[in-house]
Amino acid sequence: MAENLTTFIRLVTAWAAVRLHLPMAYTRTELIALRDEIDNVVGGISPHAGSSWWTENLQEVI
Repeated sequence: MAENLTTFIRLVTAWAAVRLHLPMAYTRTELIALRDEIDNVVGGISPHAGSSWWTENLQEVI
């Protein structure tokens, strides 16, 4: 899921922080913006995370 423990902890923290905002989004546009923000954040932490479990399950939310 991550290259090392430090990267994993950074990914979990970033993913959880943005994911907790999803219930507060009232429109589809807000949901898409939050999903894109998660994609950008986790992709910046680890290039492998951008196309893996970290972002895959967010497609179901929207």
